[in-house]
Amino acid sequence: MDGKRPVNLNVFAMRFPVTAIISIGHRVTGVLVFLMLPMLLWMLNAVLSGDSAYLALQHCLATPAMRVVSWIFLICVGYHVLAGIRHLLMDAHVLPHSFCVGKATAWLVLFLSLVWAVFVGVWLW
Repeated sequence: MDGKRPVNLNVFAMRFPVTAIISIGHRVTGVLVFLMLPMLLWMLNAVLSGDSAYLALQHCLATPAMRVVSWIFLICVGYHVLAGIRHLLMDAHVLPHSFCVGKATAWLVLFLSLVWAVFVGVWLW
């Protein structure tokens, strides 16, 4: 055994490339969107149940807490769609498999996600 090898890896000291961050974020937002599906089904049920349930849903969605939850959900959906399109274009060989293109499109996804988050935030409030 070499005495210079680390005994414990410090995961928090590692720096991931932007492409890895985009890929991990895509998976995390996919899980969050999946976990929010029961709330969406509840909202769909309220919309289809009648006028009183729809008015109650509108009142519930007008609260600041539900606006924040809606904002987080819409940010997750937007990011997941943008990162998914990037992954699909790379898998379909529309975008070349080079480090420069991968890095540039990863930064583009981050920028467009930030623009989307601001747009949705302004729209909700």
